[in-house]
This record gives sequence, structure tokens and C-alpha cells, in this order.
Amino acid sequence: MRLYDVVTVPFTFDGVTYRGVVGETLAAALIANGVKVVARSFKYHRPRGVMGSGSEEPNALVTIGRGVAAEPKAFWEKVYEPIIRRAAGLGGLSGKADPETYEKAFAFCDVLVIGAGPAGLMAALVAGEAGADVILAEEDYALGGRLLAEVEGIDGLPAMEWVAGVEARLQAMPNVCVLTRTSVTGAYDQGTFGAFERVDRAGLKACFWRIVAKRSVLCAGALERAIAFANNDRPGVMMAGAVRAYVNRWGVATGARVAVFGNTDDVARTARDLEAAGIEVVALIDAAVGERVIGTKGRHGLTSITVDRGCVVEQIEVDCLAVTGGWNPTVHLTCHMNGRPVWDDAIASFVPTPGAVPDMVTAGACHGVFHTMGCLLDGAQIAEAVVKTLGLKAKPVVLPDADATPYVITPVWSVAGKGRKWIDFQNDVHVKDIELAARENFRSVEHMKRYTTQGMAPD
Repeated sequence: MRLYDVVTVPFTFDGVTYRGVVGETLAAALIANGVKVVARSFKYHRPRGVMGSGSEEPNALVTIGRGVAAEPKAFWEKVYEPIIRRAAGLGGLSGKADPETYEKAFAFCDVLVIGAGPAGLMAALVAGEAGADVILAEEDYALGGRLLAEVEGIDGLPAMEWVAGVEARLQAMPNVCVLTRTSVTGAYDQGTFGAFERVDRAGLKACFWRIVAKRSVLCAGALERAIAFANNDRPGVMMAGAVRAYVNRWGVATGARVAVFGNTDDVARTARDLEAAGIEVVALIDAAVGERVIGTKGRHGLTSITVDRGCVVEQIEVDCLAVTGGWNPTVHLTCHMNGRPVWDDAIASFVPTPGAVPDMVTAGACHGVFHTMGCLLDGAQIAEAVVKTLGLKAKPVVLPDADATPYVITPVWSVAGKGRKWIDFQNDVHVKDIELAARENFRSVEHMKRYTTQGMAPD
């Protein structure tokens, strides 16, 4: 459901024509058109709906064609799945050439900043104003990171106005290159990084960059994690941060009757944003005080949840459940050269090991800092230290005023009780599979992964 009147254009999904808004994601357009089921799980073919709002999405993997046409999970279901199900066969290629045009390019810089959230923007700004040659790479088509999905103020202005001002300053610097729609895919020896840029213009589909950087600052943010509970895979069960993103960024309601379940202040934040948009919030389930969702109903879309509040068990009619289990720093690139993240009890998650990638430092949420003011400060201080190692001096920075609410979490991983509690939504791995792997002594993550197939799907 759309919250505002907008001009729409037609697109097709699985052969059905819908209408979307230029610039919004396919997921946002499908949700706005009431499409609940976007895929099926591999093992049990259970219906799956949109859960996330970015590249972390586990369910809605689709093939995008030229123009505005899409098919759900076509590559998996038409290529991989038949091969696996015909265990003795190798499948066959179409024999057709890829009609798209791709390019490769090389770039060199003093500082590569990966991620353009508040920490990345501050890091790029400080390094750029110090005179360093900077490349700022952001996988989204817009700068801002998590600020794109939140209702926040910076220096008394809406956060995205502050982002626009910083972007204008960066674009005006001849020594700064801003690459949007660019995912940094790997960290290699001697400060070399691979980056994939989606272009889609002038006959060019994409460009693969080899970037050689003297220093790098990883500002990749964090990924929200779920809580495992019985039948938590139904279409309509979504990440709370994604629900806020669809409402705040794209003006799309993920449901008419929404419940929120989680263990951090994001429960209240999500409810506030939904109510401000005129969406009915029918229940807040606070895991920090022992409240739990213990079951769901609905075949092709969520219709109700069962809630245990300790003294009472109740069934609540909902068409969307927003879930948050906390945030995990995006440590992936720091592990590409045998770096191992370390556990941080304060945030109940792993953080990168310093020096895991030579000449790379981390800042912001991927450094374990989970409020905007801290990200701005971290990005500025890290960049100041980085340019100093290059023999440059950072200009004095006046930090803007922003939200500094401390991050408080009560660790909750799964809810006890009967029923399958799904962890890997593509390969149909649930909590009992992990418990069995541990009992069989497949306790190492890599052993568990192979024993259960957890984390081995295309996502």
C-alpha cells in the first residue's frame, strides 16, 4: 500500500503487470502492489516474502531483464535446482552469448572509503579536505547509508539535507571520486580491492574496477539480525529496519496491522515511525522483558501471531510482523585475508580485528558504533589519523549535532518451544539442525555449515 499519491509506471513480475514509481526498488514496488509471495524455499518449497530492504535480502532473489521485467529466483530454480535434483547430471548451457556489454577499469587513490553512511561521508570529507585523493564507493544509488531509512535530524535539519550538503562538497572536490551503485567485493594484497559498478547506461551494463589504495577506511555499516521463533518464515515477517525503510524512504506500508517484536530500542523507533505514517501498530512485544512471539499463522501471508507475555498467551491478528534481534557489524571485507572478528559483549556481536587487512581501518557501525553522533565522530577521527600517516594534515572539523542515544541490547537468539524456527530461509535450515550439528560435534562454523547447508544458498 502506498502512503502518498505518486506518478507510477508499469512493470511486469512473473508475467503480471503492476505499477511502480521511478527510482524505487522492485521490492518496494511489489509490497506497494500487495504481492506477498516472491519465492519458494529450496528444500520444502515454502512460500517466502520480502524480509529486508537491501543486498542482505535472503528471499527475494529475482532475475531482472532489460526494461522493467523480473522473474522470481529464476536462476536458482531453472539452473541450480534442476542440476542438484538430477544428481548425476551436469545440466546444459543455453549456448547463447551474453548480449550485455561490460567494462573493466583501474583506479589509484590515497584513501578508499567503503560505504557512504554518516561515518563514510565524514571520513571522505575529512580526507578530501586534507588534500588526499579519495574514492568513495557506495553500493546504493544514493548516499546516506542508514540515514536514508530513518527519521533523524542533523544540526537541526532533516538528516538527508545534511547528506545532500556533504555530497555537494565532495562532488566539488577534484581530488574526490564518488562511485554509487558500486559494491567493493574483495580485499587483496598490496592494497588492491575489487569493486563492481552497475552502470546500465549508454549500452554498458557494468564495470569491474581494480582499485589500488594506499589506505582504506571500511564504513560498511551493520546488518540487522532476526530472532528465530516457530514459523518465522511466513511472508509478512520482516526485519524492523526494512519496515522503516519502506515507510520512510519509499512511502510504502508493509501492512495495515503491524506488530513489532525485538530486543532493542528499535522496537519503539519502528512503532513511532509507523504511527507517524498513519499505520496501525497493534502490538509491541519486548523481548528484553521476557515477551515472546511463539507462533504465526497464514498460508501465503501472515494473518496472526501468538504472543507469550509470561502471564498471558494471546493471538493477535496482523498482516506484518517487524522483527529486530540487534545489529551485526558488516565485517566481511576484514575477513578476506584470514582476519578473524572478535566478540564484543557490549553489542552482543562480532567486531573486526584491527589490522586484519593491512592499511585498512574501520569506522562507524561496522566498528560497533550504533548511533549517528558516534558514527560522525568515528569517521572524522579515523580519517584524521589516516591522512596523518600519508603526511597530510586534516583541517579542523566542526562536528554536526546528531542523535547520540546509547545502543542497549538484551541478547535473544531464539524462542524456546515447539515448531521449526528458521535460520537459513533459502536452504530451510532451522534451529534444531544447528543443535544436531553441535551434538554430532560439527561445532566449527565451517563444519556446521557443511553439515546443515546453512549459508550455502545463493544469498
